[in-house]
Amino acid sequence: MNESIIPPPRTIRDELEKLVPADLHGPAGGPDEELDEAGVSERYLVGMLAPKRNPAVVDLFDELAVGGKGTDEEGMVDIAPPQAESLIPSSFGLTFAVSAQAKALRIAARWGRYLRTDSETQTNEKSNPKKVWKRTQRQGVFDPIPLVSGPMKNLIQTP
Repeated sequence: MNESIIPPPRTIRDELEKLVPADLHGPAGGPDEELDEAGVSERYLVGMLAPKRNPAVVDLFDELAVGGKGTDEEGMVDIAPPQAESLIPSSFGLTFAVSAQAKALRIAARWGRYLRTDSETQTNEKSNPKKVWKRTQRQGVFDPIPLVSGPMKNLIQTP
């Protein structure tokens, strides 16, 4: 008799709690993942930052039809001007609460940097390394940050 073993509901829930955030903002494939996508933004819905003053790629003249003469029924197709370059946010805020007894904070952040490179594991139809987005794990730590009365100064760490 070959019965499949179904895990208990709590185990399934615990696994979903890990998979959903990884699928939304990554890295679903682990800290050194390779993405075979047109762009990293094609894979993850949230959690992407860009360096300051880095313009986002904009598709110019992304039209559904060709402009030109049309009939009275069809009308004319308007060609929109190119969109202005925009910036992807390069920072984010965080709000949290700590115990009144806390004297200092330690902040640790982890993120990934994706670069277009040859895959270490995937090949194309000619058995050459495929071009993929390779993730490199990054992290930063602010330690300790004393908690004192009054406004907190901005914490900026530059490479």
